[in-house]
Amino acid sequence: MNVYRIVSLICFIPLIVVTGIALADVGLIGIFRLLLDSSAGWQVFVDLASALILTLMFLRDDARRRNIRFWPWVLATLMTGSIAPLLYLIIYGYQSKNE
Repeated sequence: MNVYRIVSLICFIPLIVVTGIALADVGLIGIFRLLLDSSAGWQVFVDLASALILTLMFLRDDARRRNIRFWPWVLATLMTGSIAPLLYLIIYGYQSKNE
């Protein structure tokens, strides 16, 4: 198990727990409503979107090297945020250009 898988798993577990709690507390619409009600929320939203776009760029290259279909991971990321890229890394790890 490479370091990418280990770190991803360490991040994945608390994220799933916190996401479940938030969904149970305010629901999916409530999460977005709380996020977009203030300029601070918009900043967090734009920051998260930027980070996910950068992450998907790396995953695209990795998926091409492995000959894995990339678009399902894009759709999953749009639906789940950083849960999908973390799951990708848990399943596949990360393969550098030299490997």
